[in-house]
Amino acid sequence: MLKKFLMVGFILIANTSFVYSKQEPITIACLPSEGTMEEKARASYVSAVEGAFIKAGYNVADRQRLEKILKEIKLQDSSNNEDITSKAGKVMKVDYLVAVIVDYWEEQGLNNRAMEQDRKNDTMKPKEAYYITFEHIRITLKVIEVETSIIIAQGNIQDFNIKGYINFFKRDTQNKLAKKVVDKVMKDVKKQIKKKKRN
Repeated sequence: MLKKFLMVGFILIANTSFVYSKQEPITIACLPSEGTMEEKARASYVSAVEGAFIKAGYNVADRQRLEKILKEIKLQDSSNNEDITSKAGKVMKVDYLVAVIVDYWEEQGLNNRAMEQDRKNDTMKPKEAYYITFEHIRITLKVIEVETSIIIAQGNIQDFNIKGYINFFKRDTQNKLAKKVVDKVMKDVKKQIKKKKRN
């Protein structure tokens, strides 16, 4: 009898703690992309960011639906953009909106390695021959809490390549960059959630 009572008690306690330990999944939606990169290329980075959120276990709302809702709200309401964005997030029933900014720029620099090699081999060329172009990409994410319209986390990741040099530096793929930046900002989001639960 005592064994049955202990067994039933153990099962009840285990089930209760299991039920209460589950957290509701976080739902996010990515806002229309911004940045200096060409729009079509930016869209592929936003898709990579959405994919990284999904792989990390978050629910991702449909971006096209969000864009339609944003347009409708803008037509009806001419107040500031923060209110419009927050309203759209509430209509979508998401916890967080994610602003995705993808920047691209080029920079000139000296290829010091090639210059040093030619100096050692006594085959120096004019200095202009050693200039190379670096292609930079930076993805910035801003996580906005829909309930408060406050940015609760922000992070970026940057990578570069040398223009015209195939595989000189192996640039991370869009998916790898997206995963890195999503992991980075979601650590901060989780900290904010824990802090909020304590208060």
